[in-house]
Amino acid sequence: DSRTVEKDLIDFLSEKKLKLNNSYWFYPGSNFVQNVSTSGITAQQSLYLRNLKKFKYNFLMVGTIEPRKGHAIILDLFTYLWEVEKDNVSLTFIGKEGWMVRDLIDNFKKTKYFNQNFYWFNDASDSFLDQCYKQTDAVIVASLNEGYGLPILEAAQRNCRIIANDIPIFREVAPKECYFLNLTTPAIALKQLQEWLKKPSSICQTSKTKTWKESTAQIIGKTNLI
Repeated sequence: DSRTVEKDLIDFLSEKKLKLNNSYWFYPGSNFVQNVSTSGITAQQSLYLRNLKKFKYNFLMVGTIEPRKGHAIILDLFTYLWEVEKDNVSLTFIGKEGWMVRDLIDNFKKTKYFNQNFYWFNDASDSFLDQCYKQTDAVIVASLNEGYGLPILEAAQRNCRIIANDIPIFREVAPKECYFLNLTTPAIALKQLQEWLKKPSSICQTSKTKTWKESTAQIIGKTNLI
């Protein structure tokens, strides 16, 4: 579902002394269905939204909590900002508990910053998520690997600032205003994040998106060539 994935597959097979006769890539559609949604914001969530006003910057990560999504790295970076730099910023994770993260979830709840500067919502309606997007100063997409990167496009469609891990797929699909962190080297990522706090990146005005109709036409066009 991207040039990057096609290249990774070809490289992997090459290492195994195998070769694809034909291959093609396409971008999935990202015209999300608007009339299938959940509504409702709890009292706790309403209080959280009001509390966001007290922070200088609010950061948001959206998606299932799982090892490759980079939540642990981001929480460590922000813990340094709170502990050492005393930065008045918030970090919010919105996503259901996934697999192989029991210890990480325990760490969420044990940190002294939980529900102070750091928030996690395991269950969130579309209405609540929409309000979070509206109030965030930047959406963080920290995946260590992805096939496409739909969270980047969701954030871009909402004209949010985006901070993303510097991996090939995000370089391929992210809008030009995206700000990149080198999360493979946390010390470098911390300096980059500190630079962002001094001079925030631009709001995303562009998005490399396709409708599902366009994606289907792309698939048909490429399979016809094959």
